[in-house]
Amino acid sequence: MMEYKGYIAEYEYDDEAELYCGRVVNSGPFGIVVFEIPEGYDLLKEFQISIDEYLGWCAEDGVEPVKPGIPNLQGRFGEYGSSRDRRKSR
Repeated sequence: MMEYKGYIAEYEYDDEAELYCGRVVNSGPFGIVVFEIPEGYDLLKEFQISIDEYLGWCAEDGVEPVKPGIPNLQGRFGEYGSSRDRRKSR
């Protein structure tokens, strides 16, 4: 996990796509930031750029950004998506 400006992201490596895939996990039910970068790039820097861009877009549009909260770790990455999706697929 990584933290920047109160936002927390988790990430995984996707072998098929050969990419790191990350997302903010403490923005409530809203997926405010998702990022993908190839292996060898600076994952933390990409996360920071993504957060700064999100905050910039909110400022440009005059919208209050989603404040970081407690991480929601139930909707983990993976083949089946969220834990709720895994239960449906069984």
